[in-house]
Amino acid sequence: MKALRNAAINHLKKLRDEMQADPTKEMDCPILGEKVSIRGRGIREVKHFGANPDKLKLVAVIRTLIGSAYEKSWEDNRERKEKPSIEGYYTLKSRASIDGRKMDVSVLIDKDISGHFHYDFLLGGQKTKGALDSSTPLGANCDPTSKAGDWLSGDSTQVDADGQANLFIE
Repeated sequence: MKALRNAAINHLKKLRDEMQADPTKEMDCPILGEKVSIRGRGIREVKHFGANPDKLKLVAVIRTLIGSAYEKSWEDNRERKEKPSIEGYYTLKSRASIDGRKMDVSVLIDKDISGHFHYDFLLGGQKTKGALDSSTPLGANCDPTSKAGDWLSGDSTQVDADGQANLFIE
């Protein structure tokens, strides 16, 4: 589990560094009509709550999960004192398949007060940020040409160098 978590964290750090060096590499999110970046908070969530091997596997396809989201919902930031720079959170719905098990996946995206979007963490069955479930990154093979709402496949156990996403499993 430790090796998987470390691989997921390293993958997210690599993506973050690429996006900071070249903002055009930020993740496209058609359902939001915006680009989504990765920052330290999303990586720290994996460090602190990364005990779910399925979530770890999905980190490798975070870019595809965000890009193929078929539904979104909004929640205002209810923790303004603790997180004054966050306006609120979008929960994106996507789909994945790991080892033949199909599942709905929720990815939490925060919107800061400057209007920028950042990957925050993967959720469990609840739809709110307060419902943090353990999230972990793992290599996954997926078809980047899949249509929104199609199942992505996450059957590999090593982070794919081309994968770029964090997400939550319901």
